[in-house]
Amino acid sequence: MRLIDADVLKPKIEEMRNHWNENRNEWASGMHTAFDISVGMIDEAFSIKIGEWIPDYKRRPREQDYVLVTTDFGEITTCIYYKDSEFWKLHVIAWMPLPEPYKEGEDESDSV
Repeated sequence: MRLIDADVLKPKIEEMRNHWNENRNEWASGMHTAFDISVGMIDEAFSIKIGEWIPDYKRRPREQDYVLVTTDFGEITTCIYYKDSEFWKLHVIAWMPLPEPYKEGEDESDSV
């Protein structure tokens, strides 16, 4: 599983498509088809967003990803995912990617 930023990727694909519009050649129509398919795949792709729980039965993290999990005990904790983990198989009901670490200066606009 790869997390992609579709909001960044999609405009880049559109930019390439526009480039092909301006520089037509014998295989430009094939490129249009490829770009259209790529954009369609991004639009239809299952998105994983930071802050949204993903049920375990729908999708699992990549091997050795460090994630936040909800257990059948009603607890929230962090966990490293291993596909053969008995804890994961028996107790994890949902997970989500961890947010990016705090960087100094990010809260400068906040007043206390």
